[in-house]
Amino acid sequence: MQDMLADDTRHVAKTNPWPMQFPVARAEGSYIYDQQGEAYLDMLSGICVNNFGHKHPQILTAYKEQLQKYSFTMVYGEHVQAPQVSWSKLMMEQMPYFDKAYFLTTGTETIEAACKLAKRATGRSELISMSRSYHGSTQGSLSLMDDQAFTGRYRPLLPAVRHIRFGDVDDLDRITSATAAVVSEVYQSATGITIPEADYHRALRARCDQVGSLLIYDEIQTGFGRCGELMAHMQVGVEPDLLCLAKAMGGGLPVSALLGCAELLDQLTHDPVFGHISSMGGHPVCMAGAVAALRLLVETDLMEASRARAEQFAVGLDQSRLSGFRQKGLYMALELETAEQLNHVMEELYNQKVLAGRFFFNDRAFRLTPPLTISEAEMDLAIERVNGVISDF
Repeated sequence: MQDMLADDTRHVAKTNPWPMQFPVARAEGSYIYDQQGEAYLDMLSGICVNNFGHKHPQILTAYKEQLQKYSFTMVYGEHVQAPQVSWSKLMMEQMPYFDKAYFLTTGTETIEAACKLAKRATGRSELISMSRSYHGSTQGSLSLMDDQAFTGRYRPLLPAVRHIRFGDVDDLDRITSATAAVVSEVYQSATGITIPEADYHRALRARCDQVGSLLIYDEIQTGFGRCGELMAHMQVGVEPDLLCLAKAMGGGLPVSALLGCAELLDQLTHDPVFGHISSMGGHPVCMAGAVAALRLLVETDLMEASRARAEQFAVGLDQSRLSGFRQKGLYMALELETAEQLNHVMEELYNQKVLAGRFFFNDRAFRLTPPLTISEAEMDLAIERVNGVISDF
């Protein structure tokens, strides 16, 4: 059976140009185990999906309890479902500048819904996003990308999409009274975690206000404690008009949410009555896990512990071997001198049973985004193995 499972990887589409594949048997805490029982230290968290590790007992219990009550019931919102209500109430207590949530399934769905809503609310057609950004792979989300390698074979995409440089205050003048919305991350991921100057997001917010454009933040990766606060926009002191959430939200199951004010989100409920539909959006089992995950962040010391682990890594890392190290909480990019060095590091980390990731638009940096639940001893092990591998340079 083990050999058959290993052979089955030939049927998996190799969308990664750097496939390092192994058949997964199980996962728990900060580790993923293969069919031979080898343990891989998960320093990637499924690209920020598993912020709470694997099989977190509170989240697992929430899934099971909800399954015993009911699973899916209806798509159009006729049924009031307790997990959705509980999550919304708890989330709005943390961010009172929002008062309504629209539940979906994936991150790219939230981007699609946000862009549709921005056009309707403003009566404008132009969307502006950041150059070298990534917001999803559906047609609308893909239209926000400017990289021809990703988009070229799928054109024509949405018209009236323009791009500006992330972190460049001078480019903000390109946001005009024709712009329905600006879609931005707080810290740009695909470039290797680009962190703008402290006043950039305030200037972006001010420009959107000046011309009447909506500001949409994509916190699909940076949300739910990843950067050391509940949401990354809290660190820059800017409140968006619409907030896109997904990935870690469900504690490991697929669910997402678009947050905004009722005045905006209610526009999806009429003329047409089904302004946006997601058949499995806000699935009650996923939402039960989302409630448990959110409670871990706001009712326990998990975020404080994750900040301690982030500091532990920064202090223990041999940064002299790197050309750059960028970090917000447990959202980290380690940059080397060349792409060849990166290839070597990725292979050696894999050989050392440490799972790391790459970035779309930076071939010299690798991503470390461990679970927020990683222990002090596990982080020491990660530091030891990362320093051992980069010591070659």
